[in-house]
Amino acid sequence: MTRIPTPLERLLARYWDDDRERLLPLIEQRFGVRIEPEQLKGARDVSSFAASLKHLVDHPGRLERVAERLLER
Repeated sequence: MTRIPTPLERLLARYWDDDRERLLPLIEQRFGVRIEPEQLKGARDVSSFAASLKHLVDHPGRLERVAERLLER
């Protein structure tokens, strides 16, 4: 069975291959989470990076809701 990516994963995937340097300011501005470049470079894929982001916040569901709104634009 194929796993369906979460809204956060889909949003991060937009930038993952082509424009990773834009991810850091996007994450800080939209999600209020500051990520060090090493954390981004150390992530093996989008889903592992999304999971690490969720561990940095008190309310991981908020990240998904914000991502969902951003995808609707």
